[in-house]
Amino acid sequence: MSLSIYDVCVPTFTRALGALAAVLEKGRIHAENEKIDPSVLLGMRLYPDMLSLTHQVRIASDNAKGCVARLAQIEAPKYADDESTFAELHQRLENTIACLKGVQPRQLEGSDSRPVELKSPQRTFSIK
Repeated sequence: MSLSIYDVCVPTFTRALGALAAVLEKGRIHAENEKIDPSVLLGMRLYPDMLSLTHQVRIASDNAKGCVARLAQIEAPKYADDESTFAELHQRLENTIACLKGVQPRQLEGSDSRPVELKSPQRTFSIK
């Protein structure tokens, strides 16, 4: 039995984003129980040069939907990147998971043998 690109990507990203949603829920409950302003936790960084927790969640979401969209040769949904609460971040993760689950295995067929382009403001990279 061979393992498809779909089987490697979509369930893995879905599980990871679900776990991240569970961590955010624990953070929300902790903030509520300890009477901590939720924005304090969402703005925290594990290291001074890291982006905040809110930005890390956005990056995880963008990486998952971007990867699967590139492999499926479809346009990834764009989000406003304006989340500022636990509920809004949770909704973003739910939307991303729904996006991933909307991709069918047949859409990723052959993606292991075609080039993938990664675009940045400075240049475009092609991965073969």
